[in-house]
Amino acid sequence: MAQTRNGSTTVTKLIEHLCRLITKYGSALNKVIDTAVIEGVITSAQGETAKAFLNSAAGACTIWKLITGY
Repeated sequence: MAQTRNGSTTVTKLIEHLCRLITKYGSALNKVIDTAVIEGVITSAQGETAKAFLNSAAGACTIWKLITGY
């Protein structure tokens, strides 16, 4: 996909970096969420919301990869 010089290249690189981090550390982040629930830092519902966010972000990353071809 062709990039223009209006900032989309920078944004794409940022999103790609975030997606790589989510992919690399997703499992560890889920464990952190589980620990926060166990320790009472967040509620069970908040933990599920956080995990849903990570899963949605991972899905969005897959879509973004298809769009940009990175």
